[in-house]
Amino acid sequence: MTAHFRIKRGRPKKTDDEIQGVKDKILVATRTVFGTYGTRGTTVQKIIQCADISRPTFYKYFANSDEPLDFIIEQANLKLVKKMMKVSDDHSITVSRILAVIDTYIEWGRGEIEILASIHQELLIKGSPVSKHRADTLGSIYTILERTLREEGREVPDKVVFESVIMGAENIGYHLLLQSNPSKTDKYRADMLKLAIALFGGVDDWKDAICDSFLFDKNNISSQTAPVDQGQRA
Repeated sequence: MTAHFRIKRGRPKKTDDEIQGVKDKILVATRTVFGTYGTRGTTVQKIIQCADISRPTFYKYFANSDEPLDFIIEQANLKLVKKMMKVSDDHSITVSRILAVIDTYIEWGRGEIEILASIHQELLIKGSPVSKHRADTLGSIYTILERTLREEGREVPDKVVFESVIMGAENIGYHLLLQSNPSKTDKYRADMLKLAIALFGGVDDWKDAICDSFLFDKNNISSQTAPVDQGQRA
């Protein structure tokens, strides 16, 4: 008796690696579209055109354009938090730690340069996934700062002060990264450090900073701080 085998028709089932490959392709395309058009301009149509896939293929993996976009922004924020956690553990001297945090932030920004302009534009836009994840990220970074300062016996600033420093540093940082003017890099880094010391640091931190020629021109310190002779006032 001859056995008959039914031939299965249709495409073979994708492997896990192939499925992940398609997802990654969609995520890369979403990142490119978001970096160019922002949240409002990130649509399924633009994503599938950038990824060179069909609409049905997209909907096999994501319900809408919000899902891959939310994932991309979440991952960018998680990278920043992880970097901040590491630099906090690796440095113990406050001024050097603050500068290390600033440099870590700049390093992170350069890694996210493709989407950085869109992130900057949407930081405070209610309803934007950027604003939503920023709130979570600030909470995580504040927790790191609180732990570190308590371990050193320092006063922990309240969240209003903390967020004020972050907003100022973000603004300087985005200009540093997006304007791409190398001649201003050191100045902007120094300004970010001054801002952080002003609100987070103490007298000893200022003393350390004043002795650092990176922040101040040592040749001008005496003329800036010495009392004016009464005879010179006239």
